[in-house]
Amino acid sequence: MDPGFKTTHVLEVDLSLPENEAERERLVARYRDLLERVRALPGVEAAGMAKYPPLDPFQPDGHFFIQSQPNLPAPDAGHVIVSPGLMEALQIPLVRGRRFTERDSEDAPGVAIVSAEMARQFWPGRDAIGERIWYDSFDPKEHWLTIVGVAGDVRQSGLTEPAPAQAYVCYSQVQIKGQLGSGNLLVRAAVDPKSLIPAVRRAIHDTNPEAAASFRLMDDVLADATARQRFQMQVMGAFAALALILAAVGLYGVLSYAVTSNRATIGIRMALGAQPGDVFRMMARRALGLAFAGAGIGMAGCLAVRRVLASVVFGVGPSEPAVLASAAALMLAVSLAACWFPARRAMRVDPVTALREE
Repeated sequence: MDPGFKTTHVLEVDLSLPENEAERERLVARYRDLLERVRALPGVEAAGMAKYPPLDPFQPDGHFFIQSQPNLPAPDAGHVIVSPGLMEALQIPLVRGRRFTERDSEDAPGVAIVSAEMARQFWPGRDAIGERIWYDSFDPKEHWLTIVGVAGDVRQSGLTEPAPAQAYVCYSQVQIKGQLGSGNLLVRAAVDPKSLIPAVRRAIHDTNPEAAASFRLMDDVLADATARQRFQMQVMGAFAALALILAAVGLYGVLSYAVTSNRATIGIRMALGAQPGDVFRMMARRALGLAFAGAGIGMAGCLAVRRVLASVVFGVGPSEPAVLASAAALMLAVSLAACWFPARRAMRVDPVTALREE
């Protein structure tokens, strides 16, 4: 599943500034100073800030207005506060337009970047660049933002959730106080991201000695986001492997009993001219008959509970022919393996000995 961003070689720093420092002008200056220091570190390719980075459990949304559509009821869409360099750090693709730059300062006209999904929803068949929007929940006073770019879709809330419609707002143009008191610093490195932690920690301390910071890799964030699905698949895989082993052992037992109880029949067949290969094929046909019956029952059961399976196995429909065919093929292969030893034993039956025992 493509999340819309790249986590490899990315260090995430959860940054919290003291509440008494939550003055917009001072915080913007400190963030800008911090980003400059971090970008100047050896091995850093890109760095940016985000109020709510991708896969954060809390993702804000709110009402917004479109200046060119005044009669449209205010729809909802997500909004993320970011700095220049954030999209480069996460390698979020730019569909068209431009990214944020340092020229998008406090005194510059308000700008925004929207996701491709947001552009499709609210400007279908049109270019969203140049349109103006305003989030009343984000800025109580009327503050129109001109769309200057369209970014690729990002699965912001999780990999199992569809990419939402969302807008990106530059941190230096945020009007509400208190919005910049905490955030996440994302650093893309050309080296091992963990090796940058001491230098980034020093840069944070130099810009704000009272700031609290915690470090982790974005790969770990991504792994945590899929932990529940991974555990479910491990449990299902364990039960499936157990069921397959039980099926193979059961089939082996049935065929072994069939060879033992039909030694006389097999001896008569071989005495009348049956070749060892004929006996092997006879036992294989019996095994495959049982396997086909089991596979048929399994497919029927899978289709009967397909809604339950679809809710657990993400992205794989239980009715997909490829899935059912591969499962059936695996069952048949295991069945042939289970019948191998009983069939080989049946091939070695001595007709004279078998008839004398009878």
